[in-house]
Amino acid sequence: MRREEHSSKVWLVNCHRKTQTYIVCGDFNTVMKADIDRLSLAHTKPRSASIRDIHTFVHTLDLDDVFRRQHPTEPGYTWVQPHNQIAERLDMFLLSEQIQKVTDVSVLPTVFSDHHSVALQLSTTEGITRGCGYWKFNVQFLKESDFRNRITGFWEYWRYQKQSYTSLLQWWDAGKAQIKAIFIVYEKNGKNDSKQID
Repeated sequence: MRREEHSSKVWLVNCHRKTQTYIVCGDFNTVMKADIDRLSLAHTKPRSASIRDIHTFVHTLDLDDVFRRQHPTEPGYTWVQPHNQIAERLDMFLLSEQIQKVTDVSVLPTVFSDHHSVALQLSTTEGITRGCGYWKFNVQFLKESDFRNRITGFWEYWRYQKQSYTSLLQWWDAGKAQIKAIFIVYEKNGKNDSKQID
């Protein structure tokens, strides 16, 4: 067994041990079904071992060939031999079967590769709650003496708390989290009309 084949099988076993949802895509260098995914004017046959391997992969991880599901009779070739003797659908999206949000999958010509690209569209509008985004510190607070006094007061206390932590790094990370909390509370509640700006 070649090293790369062994590595692929080890990865497959490790994936199967996890309960995850997968979107696997790329050039698999083989076809799923030779009768529809491959055209050979030279009447050559694909490697049956490769087809067995990809079927084992798909079955083990409960994956779905979404292009073939949406286009059951369209060849969808993604690679054509330069002399046009062989055409094959080598590039695929394989999704966990529980992913039901596929709205479209199509094969598109690509000028910078000898393979066509495969475009996948997913509907993600349902069941996803938009988060609050990244927190950013308002540097204008540094001009406010009340804000600076709060940070200075906290640091005078915090610098003596190192012995409460198992490492300096742990103490530092906890201190940063506390300072961030001070920033957020100040931004929401601490500003008032009487603040002093130097």
